Amino acid sequence: MGKIRHVNFHPDEWLVGASVLKADERGCYITVCALIYSNGGPIRDDARDLAKLCNITQERWARIRGILLAKGKLRLVDGLLTNGRCEIELEKALNRTTTARKTGTTGGQNSAISRQKRGRVSNDNSNLIEADASGDRKLTTNHKPQTKSLPQSPDGGSNVEAEFDRWYRAYPKRVAKGQAEKAYRTARKAVDADTLLRAAEAYARAVAGKDAKYTPNPATWLNGQRWLDDGLLQGSQRTGNRQASTLNEIPLFFDTPTEVQGSNQADPKTNPAWRNF
Repeated sequence: MGKIRHVNFHPDEWLVGASVLKADERGCYITVCALIYSNGGPIRDDARDLAKLCNITQERWARIRGILLAKGKLRLVDGLLTNGRCEIELEKALNRTTTARKTGTTGGQNSAISRQKRGRVSNDNSNLIEADASGDRKLTTNHKPQTKSLPQSPDGGSNVEAEFDRWYRAYPKRVAKGQAEKAYRTARKAVDADTLLRAAEAYARAVAGKDAKYTPNPATWLNGQRWLDDGLLQGSQRTGNRQASTLNEIPLFFDTPTEVQGSNQADPKTNPAWRNF
């Protein structure tokens, strides 16, 4: 992924999600997220470089890194640090850039084609009128109504492949990837990628440290619609494509059900998490 200059940032979601962190942990967290955005993807888990960029000692960084990983704020994948929300926002930014580039290219082409067509229509009409006046032939037209292309189905395209890769990395058991991808595409017809990813991350935390033989295969988990399990995504909307717009709709920054409870989460008097501010 290339250099991304702009990503969407939701301050309300950030404030509630980061309220479980202390000031130094929060500072390192936003720094690492900014580095992921700047890099266009996961960054190397280099203690010396990251400690220097966070302006702290390596010992202090090691402690904070452990906390961020334990709380699910960061994930370690193949020696790289990443964050699920960062990956989603980077994908959206890349799609915006690609769409804008295509629009700029085809826009100029379409304008030139339209001018050419207008010129041909004008000339053709003049010829037809003259021909009709002389009685040589009748008026004709080659006009064809414009057709609209149908929207792409939710189970096709490279975006779903990228979404599945992120989900597969988050799921605690990686076997039978082909069957898992097929089951994921089926699941995507019923639920959005954000919900599936958060559910996989929540499930991974729930089974951490337990015997792996009791963890279902990815395809089995998806076919069983396990993202609907009670308590797995407490307080989250599980189906439909949507974007969180209030503090009651918390995306990937809120990684554990206990971090946000009820509709009074934004009230400092009733939500203990806000006491860290």
